[in-house]
Amino acid sequence: ERPINTANKEVLITLGGSEQKILKEIVKILENKNVNLHIISPYTPKNPPKNTHYYSPLNPLEFSSLMKSCACAISAAGQTLYELALSQTPSLILP
Repeated sequence: ERPINTANKEVLITLGGSEQKILKEIVKILENKNVNLHIISPYTPKNPPKNTHYYSPLNPLEFSSLMKSCACAISAAGQTLYELALSQTPSLILP
């Protein structure tokens, strides 16, 4: 069982390449909060907010490590859903 670490302020965001509009809105909402956003996306904005880190591509081991280091995740309901469940990462799933 994965313990909850309330001091962990790392948030994983992985929505897929076609969800850029939703991704921009999520980043806009969270950019001034006390969290660090780890975003898996093929696109990196020109001037990303200070609390964002963009990754692309990641191999499976790197992705697994990043997922386990984050307190929670925001994800599309694709293949990543199974990986989040296996790693017991608390998640907000967007259909």
